[in-house]
Amino acid sequence: MTIKEIAEVAGVSYPTVHKAVSKIYQGKMKDGKKTDLSYEEAVKVMKALRKKNFVSPIQNEQVSSQNENLELSDYELNRAFRLAMVNMNNLAQSLANKTDELDKRMSNIEVQTEKRKALLPPPQIKPRDHINMIAKTFEPTKKENKSKKLLLLLKPTLHERLKTKAASFDMSINELVNQILEQNV
Repeated sequence: MTIKEIAEVAGVSYPTVHKAVSKIYQGKMKDGKKTDLSYEEAVKVMKALRKKNFVSPIQNEQVSSQNENLELSDYELNRAFRLAMVNMNNLAQSLANKTDELDKRMSNIEVQTEKRKALLPPPQIKPRDHINMIAKTFEPTKKENKSKKLLLLLKPTLHERLKTKAASFDMSINELVNQILEQNV
């Protein structure tokens, strides 16, 4: 077991276990390297921490309070250690299962998002932009300025229809009449 694992099982901080291991096993620890302790060494460190009341007692009817001087047998320590290891393994397995479940859900969401993107309508083009695109396809290559005037008399109802049509295409009546004439003449 590593110092970090012992700290997690014992419910104490890493520096506390580090200090206890360095006192009990002076030559075992090397700076910057992970220290692996055997099962027996880990139990010995946990016993040392137990005497200093750093580790909470095993919860059963025989333990009345933390303040009493308690001596745990090797069997009880082994049992507590095995129970803690089983709990850690169960938590690790549960975490792995949840991670797998979340990965599956995320991939499912990504697939659904891609399917929905395909169902979205294409972006809408404003009427004026659409007419401008059409006009550019039929427009002569040489750009010609509008310099000639035409005085045109219209019936009031025709004028209103032209005005409404031009407004729906977001353009002036003059631009609309010019485009109609260019396409039909």
